[in-house]
Amino acid sequence: MCSCTYAAFYTDPVKVQHKKYDFIVVGGELTQHHHTAGSVVAARLAEGGNMNVLVIEAGISDERPDTAILDVPFFALGLTGGVSYDWNYTTTLQQGFNNRSVPYPRGFILGGSSSNNGLIYLRGPSQDWDRIANISGDRGWSWEGIQPYVFKSEKHVPSWSHRDDRGEYDPAVHGYGPLHTSLTANVSDLEYHVLKAANELGDEFSYNLDLNSGNGLGLGWFQNTVGNGTRFSSSTAYLRPALSLYTNLDILIETRVVSLQPTPGDNRSLRDFRTVITSKTPNSLYLISLTSSYCQQIDVGPHILLTASKEVILCAGAIGTPQILMLSGIGPKEHLLENNIPVILEFPAVGRNLQDQPVIGFQWSVPYNTLSAFTSNQSAVNTALLQWQYDHTGILASSCAFNNVAFLRVPSKSVLFNHHRDPSAGSTSPHFQLVFYNGFLPNSGQGPPDKGNWISTGIVLQAPTSRGTVLLSSNSIFDAPLIDPAFLQTSWDIGVMVEGLKAMKHFFATSAWSELSTNPFHELPDLNSDEAFENYTRSFAFPIKHPVGTARISKIDDKNGVVGPDLKLKHVQGLRIVDASVLPFAPGGYPQAQVYIMAERASDLIKEDHNLV
Repeated sequence: MCSCTYAAFYTDPVKVQHKKYDFIVVGGELTQHHHTAGSVVAARLAEGGNMNVLVIEAGISDERPDTAILDVPFFALGLTGGVSYDWNYTTTLQQGFNNRSVPYPRGFILGGSSSNNGLIYLRGPSQDWDRIANISGDRGWSWEGIQPYVFKSEKHVPSWSHRDDRGEYDPAVHGYGPLHTSLTANVSDLEYHVLKAANELGDEFSYNLDLNSGNGLGLGWFQNTVGNGTRFSSSTAYLRPALSLYTNLDILIETRVVSLQPTPGDNRSLRDFRTVITSKTPNSLYLISLTSSYCQQIDVGPHILLTASKEVILCAGAIGTPQILMLSGIGPKEHLLENNIPVILEFPAVGRNLQDQPVIGFQWSVPYNTLSAFTSNQSAVNTALLQWQYDHTGILASSCAFNNVAFLRVPSKSVLFNHHRDPSAGSTSPHFQLVFYNGFLPNSGQGPPDKGNWISTGIVLQAPTSRGTVLLSSNSIFDAPLIDPAFLQTSWDIGVMVEGLKAMKHFFATSAWSELSTNPFHELPDLNSDEAFENYTRSFAFPIKHPVGTARISKIDDKNGVVGPDLKLKHVQGLRIVDASVLPFAPGGYPQAQVYIMAERASDLIKEDHNLV
């Protein structure tokens, strides 16, 4: 064994090339909601101090001065695009978005997108998990099977104000884990009107005590990854506590994994992928070519190879994971050859099946104070920031823009079912959601008005049928991949958005809203015309940033999948994938919670395989 000291941060792979690691975790992040898994798995594998673990993160540290703003819960929705901690990706031109390319934020930081996402924690309906169990052939992924990991990962805590939140969540469905979740500390007039309207409509908008209970439908309260007035990410909840407890965990940041490689000299029938090739700069190239039975290494630039004695765990998310696989010669044969990449393992499903959920917002001015008045007053914001910096209290210490949400289904008599099979997981899983925002929710290409008080509603397509791709733009990890979520490509998808519009109109036609004098934002379409609404949606909709499916889980003999039920890459040894890329369909909840739970179970699966339990 190496006598080197562990539990350290590094920015140069040279510093760790002579250390020996049992596990290498690629991606200490989470995808807006999806690379969380790396931090969770690394922390769990380091428990006990017996296994040496290395986490490799392409992004920056989450403790730099320019990332301090990430900890402020109120700022969660303005933390992406054009900043040092974001990959600053964009999509390809989207036909369903009137040929627009839209920003596609991903966390470029330790903790990944869990460090700069919208904080929402929703596990999704029980039927989602049961469907994953059926697709994978493993009942351990069922709702019943994942319950131990639900309780092991998350803990509900009071908001900083300790307001009474009884009747807004169910304590029985929350656990004792390191990830803290809470409800808002700031209840507004908007919530009063939303709950009053839902009560007036009864069963159509039935009240759901806890949307994390497995019941996937109804109107309830958002739960957020906020504790003690600050953001909880996979880094703060898992990785940093592990660093303070164990000496066998190293973190290598600001370093790209160029590709994975069959372990040199390996000649077994199943290729063994326990070696990663790392680089600091795009000038470092590492080529591989096939001979009769092994990979020939060709040195053409500075690079560092690191090998795990037991496993490499790939946690780079629904965008990064398929990119790394394809750069390693694992993917669709023709696409690899087009990019001059030798095909080590032909895998047509890699990078396919990309799904995400589009959202369109509607805004109205109202005659009472909303967050719009606060956010447009820079002096008030500065004062609130000083308060938060002092003791993590005040308006900024809570996620208070999105507090209520309704998960709904298309009516059973809708003509959509005359032409489409129901793509949801079942009768208690949603087709769309209405989310309520106590301010101005700008759509793509829109800016907030200079003055006034606003409320907004977003319609989110929860169960899309469109499927896109993640493809390579070149054979370099330093070039952004081609991200094509294929938004609104099917008549079902746009039809569900229209059904969402009808539900929204019905909701706002209740007497709860009649007492308000509201004025729509000047760009809103004629809401009585489906055609105008469709054009508005295609012109202004944007991604909710929940990409999944590009390395989907399936039964071991299913050729349409990439990983088996144990999350091991099929047809190879030594490589496992633990992130949102393995989720086989767009979730009925929010994927952040799903990935935390999945990573907890994956950690146990890994330990069982290596007799570490």
